Amino acid sequence: MSETSVLNSQQIDKSLWPETSHGRWMSEDYEPGLVSVIIPTYNRAQGVIASMDSVLAQSYRPLELVVVDDGSTDDTVARLEKWAARAAREDRFEFRYVSQDNRGAPAARNVGLHMSRGDLVVFIDADDLMAPDRISLQAQEMKRVSADMGTCSSRKQSPGGWVYRCPDGEDDPLLAVLSGQMTGVTFDWMFSRDILMRVNGWEESLICYQDYDLVLRCLVLRPRVAFSPEAFSIVAVPREVSVCHSKHTAAGLASILTVLCRVDRLVSRWSSRSLYAQGIAGQLLTWAVTGHADGLHEAAGKLEREALRIFPSACWGDSALKRMLYRFGKARLCGMAMRLKWKITRTQ
Repeated sequence: MSETSVLNSQQIDKSLWPETSHGRWMSEDYEPGLVSVIIPTYNRAQGVIASMDSVLAQSYRPLELVVVDDGSTDDTVARLEKWAARAAREDRFEFRYVSQDNRGAPAARNVGLHMSRGDLVVFIDADDLMAPDRISLQAQEMKRVSADMGTCSSRKQSPGGWVYRCPDGEDDPLLAVLSGQMTGVTFDWMFSRDILMRVNGWEESLICYQDYDLVLRCLVLRPRVAFSPEAFSIVAVPREVSVCHSKHTAAGLASILTVLCRVDRLVSRWSSRSLYAQGIAGQLLTWAVTGHADGLHEAAGKLEREALRIFPSACWGDSALKRMLYRFGKARLCGMAMRLKWKITRTQ
């Protein structure tokens, strides 16, 4: 790697810390070998029980499950209480849950972190599952290479769905995530307690892209990353409606802009900054095209301008193709076209 790791620094860079409302943070005391799984949930009583069952079915022990109910109005709490009786019979398995006023998933995850006691942490949503050996394979690989973070593969829940297979290794995971070669969604990642404490957890003001924000802030620290392509998270498709739709709003695009501009500020002092600037600008332009296709021209224009500021030689590609895509409003096709353009640019 071209940049020195800062994980061993005694000074924690506060520029990595987002504004949060939890007002307290994780204890430095932890149980060695314990993995904590944190699930936030809101009005997804049936889905969260299935997710919890997949945690209980993990081959790894010792294991801790922390569920934070973010003000549900359905029968989530009653189901959690009933499920707790089943968990109590499991050896080396701990289950805890708490209810809070509705403050959003990032705030719920921060509460879960405060309650956790594991030296490794996994986040999944209330509609996701895990293959039975997912945690075991990831934890084993992280221990083998003394990693601060670990990533795995993922697949769609339904048969015949897409499969994302993470690489066997990557020289620069930060660049790989920014350029779209690796995923930044947190359901594929396992985190050490230390690295989560160093970045102060989740940014609670973002309405989308919170997972990429957490992963990117961690990767800026230049951690050692473990790769477990044989371990699988199992992803619900479609994802939670509110989260999916928020990316197609002006506020959602503003959140994406906040995340990517913060990464640019964090790498601005690096000698290799131009490499990351190209990836950041590529993501900004991809979301700008999506915003234009959704009719959010003012918000999309802000993304365009920041992309050109960060990487002045950023280009849109064929203008006729751009006009056609705008006319038909195919947001997904726009994104695919932009990713292809940037992949071609990177290989030239």
